[in-house]
Amino acid sequence: MAVLPADLTLPPGGTGELDPAWFATGTLAVYLPVWIAAGVALVPDGATTEQGDAVVRAYAYWTGYDTKLMQMSAAPNSVSIDKGDISVSYTDGQRKWFAEKAAYWFGQYTTATAAVVPVPVIDNPPRASSSQPFVLSF
Repeated sequence: MAVLPADLTLPPGGTGELDPAWFATGTLAVYLPVWIAAGVALVPDGATTEQGDAVVRAYAYWTGYDTKLMQMSAAPNSVSIDKGDISVSYTDGQRKWFAEKAAYWFGQYTTATAAVVPVPVIDNPPRASSSQPFVLSF
């Protein structure tokens, strides 16, 4: 199975946990394929499909939560317009929640990449006519 954008977004459009409403209209749909591709590039050699999907999923979530945290951190604490309906406010609690989610998924990413056990490579394959031992390296 490959990780798809719908695997990472909230229902009804997906089965994951990233909310498109956290980002400017339409941007999550642009970000997700990029984050997935970057995660695929980071999958260690020798990973099974399940291990690779775990790396990709964790990388995409980590990047998603971190991106939202950076957006929130760059924004003022409160914005309002007197003659309109626009009002935006972020609390320290909201920032903390996104920071904790980013840290959690970074931990999942490092755990998933560390879980990939390298496949041994035979440096000196034994020959029928040789008494030399072969060496396995990782």
